[in-house]
Amino acid sequence: MTEQFPGAVLDILDAAGDRTVFEHAGREVSGAELLGTVRRAVSGLRQHGVGPGDGVAKLLGTGPGEFAAIIAAHVVGARVVGVRPGLTREQQEHLLRGAGVPG
Repeated sequence: MTEQFPGAVLDILDAAGDRTVFEHAGREVSGAELLGTVRRAVSGLRQHGVGPGDGVAKLLGTGPGEFAAIIAAHVVGARVVGVRPGLTREQQEHLLRGAGVPG
């Protein structure tokens, strides 16, 4: 049986090694490279005190770094809210208040 999310994603990235797992804007990213990015993001989140149950809002695009940041937030057990670009400041604040994410 496969480990629950996000462990299964980390296992896939680890197994991929040097094989390309993400292509974005003409750039190819290997499983090992993406896994390294996830690990660095996990470390950064933990250094900033983010842990299980904390709310994390991501105002990000769709590239490999952004994907890694979202996976990292799940790894530390945070609740992740995606905020699409283009919202006004007032809309962002309203959305984040409703999601229980501190500003």
